[in-house]
Amino acid sequence: MIIWALLDGKKGHYVQLSALIDAMTCTLDAEVSWFPKNKIPDIRNYAKPDLIICAGHGTHLKALIFRAIFGGRVAVLMKPSLPLTWFDFCITPEHDRLTGRDNVLSTVGPINSLSPDCKDKELPDVVFLGGYSKRFYWDEFKINLYIENIVSISERELWVVGSRRTPASTLKMLNETKKTLQVPMRVFSANDLPSDWVSTKLPKLEKIWVTQDSANMIYEGLTVKACVGLIPLKPRGKGKLSSSLNELIKEKWVRCATLDGEPLSCSTLSPPSLKEANRAAAWLISKL
Repeated sequence: MIIWALLDGKKGHYVQLSALIDAMTCTLDAEVSWFPKNKIPDIRNYAKPDLIICAGHGTHLKALIFRAIFGGRVAVLMKPSLPLTWFDFCITPEHDRLTGRDNVLSTVGPINSLSPDCKDKELPDVVFLGGYSKRFYWDEFKINLYIENIVSISERELWVVGSRRTPASTLKMLNETKKTLQVPMRVFSANDLPSDWVSTKLPKLEKIWVTQDSANMIYEGLTVKACVGLIPLKPRGKGKLSSSLNELIKEKWVRCATLDGEPLSCSTLSPPSLKEANRAAAWLISKL
């Protein structure tokens, strides 16, 4: 099978595409070509595609144009910005609520390529920070208070790891806070750690905390069977993502940070075993 994968330059979308394609090629003999943003293929250098997979709104129209010119069928990851009927297949997180359609598979969160590993008790507990987003307000003062309480109940060193969206002022505030704490805490920006640190260390972590805006990281934590805690953020309106994350708390898949006292213990949580990349790959192959 000839597969073309269209990129939009966003790391998160690349992670989802590669997770799906890796899972497909475990059971399927395939030749995969990757097309970066703005690259138009010279058909003389490529076999015509059987399947075109895209992720990110900027790739949707391009995928449809490629299908019209070169043939094949189109699979889109996440809810498309164009009419759903224009695409052959859609793999989307269940919070998008695209159910009851034969060409749609709803997954538990965005798919990823991670899998559980033996937990390393020598590693710290880790807080993963997001940042400004269109779905949640970023209140660094309240986040600082949540982290102070997490440190107070932590049994080991705590690392706080920022992302590319994390404001510098948030990291500065946390660096000031750590000077007043009795339990060791270290603060890292997105550039302080190796680029593969999350993918290599996350499967070995026992306990993680994630700000509520970072849906990918929350589901990656569940996939590797870490004890996942959410740091609450105020939603911008009644969004579907916010509602779905509240369901995770209700179902005791994750716990929620508090401003005082202790959150639920990890032993009270009962998250499912997630293998969504494999499930999505099997579904898509069956449709082809």
